[in-house]
Amino acid sequence: MIVKTILFLITCTIITSAASFKDDSIAVESILSSNSIEVNDFYQIADTLSGRITGLHLDSLDLTVLPEEIAVLSELRVLRINDNNLEALPEQISSLSSLRELWADGNSLKTLPDSLKGLNNLQILSLNRNKLSFIPEPVSALELLTELSLQHNQINEVPDNIQLLQNLKYLYLDHNSISKLPAPICSLSNLEVLSLKNNDLSSLPHGIGGLENLRRVDLSNNNLNLLPETVGKLLELTDLFISGNQLSSLPVSITELSQLKWLYADNNRIAHLPAELTNLKKLQILSVSGNGISTITEEVGSMTNLMVLNLSHNELNNLPESLAELPQLRVLDLSNNSLQTVPNSFIRLRSKSQEHSNVPFKLNLSANRLCDLSDTITDWANQNNPGWENSQSCR
Repeated sequence: MIVKTILFLITCTIITSAASFKDDSIAVESILSSNSIEVNDFYQIADTLSGRITGLHLDSLDLTVLPEEIAVLSELRVLRINDNNLEALPEQISSLSSLRELWADGNSLKTLPDSLKGLNNLQILSLNRNKLSFIPEPVSALELLTELSLQHNQINEVPDNIQLLQNLKYLYLDHNSISKLPAPICSLSNLEVLSLKNNDLSSLPHGIGGLENLRRVDLSNNNLNLLPETVGKLLELTDLFISGNQLSSLPVSITELSQLKWLYADNNRIAHLPAELTNLKKLQILSVSGNGISTITEEVGSMTNLMVLNLSHNELNNLPESLAELPQLRVLDLSNNSLQTVPNSFIRLRSKSQEHSNVPFKLNLSANRLCDLSDTITDWANQNNPGWENSQSCR
């Protein structure tokens, strides 16, 4: 009797699972037929688990519509509909209660259905390269969201209700028309990556220091003319990108970013680097090309982890001897300055590069006024950039 009961339960489980999979398959077939699409191998577009469809990969299939039958896929966890021709998502999308990831890049979406707020388990929402002019209100209801990507849209503002996404770790808003950030964004204490390159930002909220877990910030190619001193409170920050702005100086508080490894501040209006910058002992890349910098402090030699130093396209006419003391330096770009000589200590840099032959030292001295260097430095520069001597303005 016990054996018969077990067999009966197993049979019921199999039948129920098969029926569910059949329903899922019919729903997928409806999506394909509604768009006149034929697929040779069903399992190329669908992931399955325990007899249900859990992943659907419909990228680049010229989809124009998602029919209401999609609501049947209640166990769907990943939906990829990138690079299609969708102008709207169906209201029935709220029935996808197990959905964790929704990827809909490269469509023609102008808004999102209100029912989207029903996706209570959604963690990743990617809507890059659509036609959104604002961040739809339902997005703020997605409380478990950890990643939101809205790059290459037409968004001109970030709403105050962004603060409701308290689990957000990654926020990508690059290539939009955003001119300001609301103060409430500074309450996203779990945010680790904030990317806003290629927008129209002219300032940052004073409370940005409240984003205490930020590790990467990209503000490249905006209209910023000032960074607030509260930037110095971002103590977990490792990567800072502020190139292509209107900055005339860096805040002194930037020297408090003890974890900073990469600092890109190219193509601004910076005439002077704060001497305290040398306190950033973990800094590996310092790139300040295309500014108006005329001097570099002798203390630069204390930046013992510096591997890349880009000082090109500035107004340097001399260099500190201590540059040769940088033990990890592998790239030094001094092109397009007004240098007439380089310190004799540079010979030591060449010796260090020979000691680490597996990582060649890259030295660029082109487009300066260097016409009377020692043979040793000249030979070394020729190895990196043959013909560099012809680029010197004194010739």
